[in-house]
Amino acid sequence: MDDDDEYAELAVRLLDEEPQREAKVPLVRYDEVVLRLDNVFDVLNAINETLIAVNSKRKAAVQFPNRAPRPETASQRLKVRRKRERLEGLVQHMTGGR
Repeated sequence: MDDDDEYAELAVRLLDEEPQREAKVPLVRYDEVVLRLDNVFDVLNAINETLIAVNSKRKAAVQFPNRAPRPETASQRLKVRRKRERLEGLVQHMTGGR
């Protein structure tokens, strides 16, 4: 894999791109009512995008509906951080620290 150009390009792209940061939704006041409103928002967006796709003259690639941002727990942030550290470790191992 050290000589694989496609792998190197993918690894650099994955490591260099920062995740798009949305405005963080506070977990403190995120209750059942807000969750239900977010679910209604998501369903309405899905219906809207489905109607546009069905009635469009030009058949575009299927896009997933935009979802309302949800709060992120500490355990979810930890999982993302561990995955990123694992990927960085694999790249370091495969490239020999270059």
